[in-house]
Amino acid sequence: RIEVPNLIPSSDNINISIQLLLADEFKLSENYTISIDNVILWISYNIYFQTQSDFLFQFLLIGAIIASGLLGGYYIYYRKVLRFPKAVRHIKKYRRTLNKPHPPDIHIVKRENGFKKKYKKELSRTSSFIGTPRPKAVGKKISVKKQKSPLKKKNLIFLIFILLGITFIPIIITVNMSASIRENKAFDINLAQQDSTSLWTRESHREQWIKNYEFNTNENWTSSLQGDVSDIEPIISNGTANYKILGGSGSQQFFENGNSNGWVQVDNDDNLPLMDSYEINADGWFTAHTWDDNEAQSLRVQWRKNFTMNVNMSDYYITSASLEAWINGSAQAVSMDNGGIDRPGDTLVSNPINELQIATGDFARFFILISDVERNREFESTSYQTDDLGKDGPTQITELNNTLITPVNEETLIFYLEQALQYDHQNFTITLGVYIWCEDSGHPGDRDYWNSLLIKNFTLSISYEKRINQFTSVSWNYAGEKIEAGGRRVKVTN
Repeated sequence: RIEVPNLIPSSDNINISIQLLLADEFKLSENYTISIDNVILWISYNIYFQTQSDFLFQFLLIGAIIASGLLGGYYIYYRKVLRFPKAVRHIKKYRRTLNKPHPPDIHIVKRENGFKKKYKKELSRTSSFIGTPRPKAVGKKISVKKQKSPLKKKNLIFLIFILLGITFIPIIITVNMSASIRENKAFDINLAQQDSTSLWTRESHREQWIKNYEFNTNENWTSSLQGDVSDIEPIISNGTANYKILGGSGSQQFFENGNSNGWVQVDNDDNLPLMDSYEINADGWFTAHTWDDNEAQSLRVQWRKNFTMNVNMSDYYITSASLEAWINGSAQAVSMDNGGIDRPGDTLVSNPINELQIATGDFARFFILISDVERNREFESTSYQTDDLGKDGPTQITELNNTLITPVNEETLIFYLEQALQYDHQNFTITLGVYIWCEDSGHPGDRDYWNSLLIKNFTLSISYEKRINQFTSVSWNYAGEKIEAGGRRVKVTN
């Protein structure tokens, strides 16, 4: 259970990514699966409604509608009635009553009587001026300005502005109040400490946000990989989302003898001469040589073959390796004064007291090399140098029995193989052969007889495990929806 209220966006889509990151490089012999199920995201959030501003807006809007109705009604009534003089209004009102079936009982004065009555009233008011001389005009001539007509058009425009102001002022006030509240940084803190108030109403919600949280199908979930995509695989099955780390192991054995194909005799880098006799036969890789005095003392023969691994070893560790080779040989020790392999301590038959001038003595050296195909780097994985073969006494040693030769140690052999596979991750080369040293022992007519030097067979075994690379990662991603609040303020609480 993880509390993540600060990570939940209140206005954007709520997306989830569950990532497995392999922070180190390691080897893995078999597949390893990490599974997750029932990914549940409960989100608690509040939506806040601005109650007072809504009520104020409604109140002002209703007031604006009533005021607009009253002003509109007054304007219509003015256009039809109030703009006429009172006498005209009475006449118009009386005229409308004439169409009724029962006219009202109203006394109507005759025109002549009405005129006389009006005339007498006017005569009594102006009789004091009758018979007096008319005053003369003094100074400038008095001009009488004509009275302007009522500003009906301006009044209409003014009335329209009043109506628009009454209608839009409540809206402007409400919007400004909402904007000022949104800009208030203390908004969330204040509202989180109180429930519904006279200013705000809080609507609380708690929802499980993830659909298909039991991984019944792949719906709503996608995967993404980074790094070595051969190391990991995302898969949904049996109600779980799985991170499958793809381990693996294997082994390969190379057994070679004289009947094996693909071996080629090659020259050596030191340009040493070859022996008298060399071949690959049913017994193995064979060589023999007779050395005469004053001939080349160093000789070498070798064969080479390329080998291929079953897998690309850049993705694998070599966990174990072994190399075994069987060899044997025979040589002439001494049968005459002028013949035989000379080893330290040997003497002439005719003069046993006269010890030969021997430094290293005569010897044969069997070797097996491992390299990349282009031979950028080449390592001697194992070798064997004869010691007693050809020694005169006390008992003559003329045979090297079947002898098993192995590398110095397994760790070194693994290192050689890994270095050889760095250039071509599947192919490497093995070179095997024999080197002969025939030392001039210091007496005339020295002759050495190497009757047989044989590499019978060899076996190379390699075991490996999958290499899981560092910083490989896989993610299960869920694209969720955002909190729908209709533009209102949202506070995620948990």
